Amino acid sequence: MTMTRAIAAILFASFFGGCSPPIDPALVKQHQILLQKMQTRVFDTNDKNAVARGIISTLQDLNFIIAKADTARGTISARKFGDYPIEMTVTIQPLPTTQISVHGEARYNSKIIENPATYQEFFSSLQKSLLTVRAVD
Repeated sequence: MTMTRAIAAILFASFFGGCSPPIDPALVKQHQILLQKMQTRVFDTNDKNAVARGIISTLQDLNFIIAKADTARGTISARKFGDYPIEMTVTIQPLPTTQISVHGEARYNSKIIENPATYQEFFSSLQKSLLTVRAVD
């Protein structure tokens, strides 16, 4: 089942929840896995500081204002103001290999944004930024 179908099924069930049986837990779990996959990328580097700098640069390039950056803990929070204010929290997690996992969670009105394009834009820009950071270092 595609993510669009999973989301549609969940929305349908939520609108007609009083008239239909409860949502299938397997469908909810599948939706959570797809969302997690959309929000996470692994990069072939073990330089946590370079990744943090790349994330900050990327967020600023996407017109976010950095609210908090705690590179020791590996978290960066930012806000984008305008007609549709967005809050973004990015977590950096070194993996046992020479890789780093980056997880981004975007929210609008305190609800997680589930549009894949939001995360694709962020990770595509981050990939370019990390290539630039490596070339400069």
